[in-house]
Amino acid sequence: MSRVTFKTGMPHQERAAIWARQRLADARGRQFSSVGDQDGVLLADSVGMGKTWEAIAAAALILYKKDQPQRNRRHVLILCPSNLVSKWEGELVDGSPLRRKLDGWGRQLERSGHAASARRIHETLSMVFPIRRGTDVQTRKQRGRFSPPGGTYIVSQTLIGGRGHGLAALRREAWDIVIIDEAHSAHARKAIEKIEGRRRAGTKILLSATPFQLDPRQWNGLATNLVRSGEKVMRSP
Repeated sequence: MSRVTFKTGMPHQERAAIWARQRLADARGRQFSSVGDQDGVLLADSVGMGKTWEAIAAAALILYKKDQPQRNRRHVLILCPSNLVSKWEGELVDGSPLRRKLDGWGRQLERSGHAASARRIHETLSMVFPIRRGTDVQTRKQRGRFSPPGGTYIVSQTLIGGRGHGLAALRREAWDIVIIDEAHSAHARKAIEKIEGRRRAGTKILLSATPFQLDPRQWNGLATNLVRSGEKVMRSP
C-alpha cells in the first residue's frame, strides 16, 4: 500500500493530494534543501478549484502514512476565517460528497487488509469540532488537565489567540496535521504564531487562492511556515 491513493473524481485534485503526501509523509520526498527540513506545503490555486478537497485528501493520505497501531484518533486542526467555519464543517458532515469519498476510500482500505488504519483515519476526519467561540470547546478535565479528544477541529483564526481554558489547550496541543486556509492573510499568520508558541507544528498544509498577488514579504511569511531552516523565498518581478 505504499502507493495508496485517494480518488476525488478530479485528477488535478488527486495529484495535488499525492504530492503533498509525498512531501510531508515520505522521507524521500523532502528535498527542499536538506533532509527533514520541510514540514509544510502550499496548495495554491484559483477560487473554486478544490483546494479544500485537496487538503482533506492529503490529510487522509498523510494520516495513513503516519499511522501507529497503538494510537487511536489523531488530532487535526483547520484554521480558517470565521465566515468559513461552516463551509469546512459542511465538507466533512455525514452524507456530504467529500465524506462519501472518504467512506469509499475507507472501505477500499478495509478490503485490502488495513481495517485498523481505515477506522482510525475515518474516526479522526469524521469526528468534527467546529469552534466559533470559546464556549464551543468542551473542557472536561482528565487527570486535572483538559486535553482535546482526537478528531478534526475547525477553528476561527481570530479566535485562537483569545482567552479561555479550552483555547489554551488547543494552542498547546501537539497537532498531527494543521491546515491553514487563506494562509497569506495577517490573521492566518497570527494564528499560526499562537499555536506554534510552544512547539512547531509537525505537518502543515497552507491554502491560498491569491499566490501570484503576494509581495516578497508575504511570500517570506509563508515560507517560514513551510521549511524549518529559515530559507527565504523571493519572487521575480
